[in-house]
Amino acid sequence: MIALAESGRLSAARRIVRNAFIDMQFGIPLSFAYVRNRKQSNSDYLDLETIFEDSTEASDVLVDVGCGAGRVINQWLRIGFQNPIYGLEIDERLGARTRRRLRRFKNVSIIIGDAVENLPADGTVFFLFNPFDRDTVRRFADAIGRMAAHADRPLTILYLNCKHVAVFQDDPTFVVDVVQLEGAPAGSGQSLATVTLRSSGSR
Repeated sequence: MIALAESGRLSAARRIVRNAFIDMQFGIPLSFAYVRNRKQSNSDYLDLETIFEDSTEASDVLVDVGCGAGRVINQWLRIGFQNPIYGLEIDERLGARTRRRLRRFKNVSIIIGDAVENLPADGTVFFLFNPFDRDTVRRFADAIGRMAAHADRPLTILYLNCKHVAVFQDDPTFVVDVVQLEGAPAGSGQSLATVTLRSSGSR
């Protein structure tokens, strides 16, 4: 039991070091951004690599809803996406720091303000790491439904740590597939919901 616990700590330490090393390719280790706000956190690059391996295409316009310090955007840049990438962040100071850090990437835009009110009309893939309470998820779902009515291609929502996935499951507009991320730390609750609109079909 002790050996397993030590192994778990070692694995966690390796993840932290690996994450920081990748972060530094895009500026600074992003864990520093949350020292003063422990309610926010970064996704792990190993998880992000799994999530985006088959769920995005080069032609997608990517939107990180609640982008925080921008690790998801880092991962999209690592993959080599050239299409527009948007980060939406309500925290003005955090959003401004993320915008400064990524300013050299001309395809990246950081929009500060209410994410639901600022959803880019050309977005096709929307990533969320549980940034909202249930009422806001409902607002988000309604906004995506309105966007889909005018979109010329399917829209996809990738909802990590999907605490309020029932909002989509209870709405016949959406098709929802929930999986547990393979290799996620024990007890992390790292479930991923892939949500598409029934009228758009799935990818």
